[in-house]
Amino acid sequence: MKAHSKLLVLAIASLLATGCATTQPVEPDGLLEEQRRAENEAWEQLRMISVEARDELRLLAKAQQSLSADSMTPEQHAQKSFQSTYVPEGFKDVVSFRHIGPATRAAEALAKIAGYEFETYGVRPAHEPVVSIEVTARPLIEALHELGMQTGDAIHVEVFEASKLMRVIYR
Repeated sequence: MKAHSKLLVLAIASLLATGCATTQPVEPDGLLEEQRRAENEAWEQLRMISVEARDELRLLAKAQQSLSADSMTPEQHAQKSFQSTYVPEGFKDVVSFRHIGPATRAAEALAKIAGYEFETYGVRPAHEPVVSIEVTARPLIEALHELGMQTGDAIHVEVFEASKLMRVIYR
């Protein structure tokens, strides 16, 4: 009888040990939800930082313009005023445009939307400027202005309305 009870205890112990070894740990839904929330918060923070960086770039561009304005002739002031207010044909159209990537590709897409041919001049830099442009139901010229604000002096964009040509000049 003693041997029989020892065998019974041994069998029960092995069953318990086997049962514990086969259970898989289950990750609680709360942990997964917390991870998703943390990722979403991180993306939101990155978005806010990129908006702040864009605003700072705009301020920097305005500061550069004000510095160069002092050295301009009256003719240059008149030309600059004309360029900042005149909207070439095709760029008055109200569109939604979104691009994150190389500035040249954004410029090429804008030219295509406006119905212009596109060309580049100069040597493409090793690290081409990357832009993030998002215009929703606004004139296409606003996307072009945004391109100029984000690239600064890295590239120069020229629009020739008469020949329907837009070109990017690398500096």
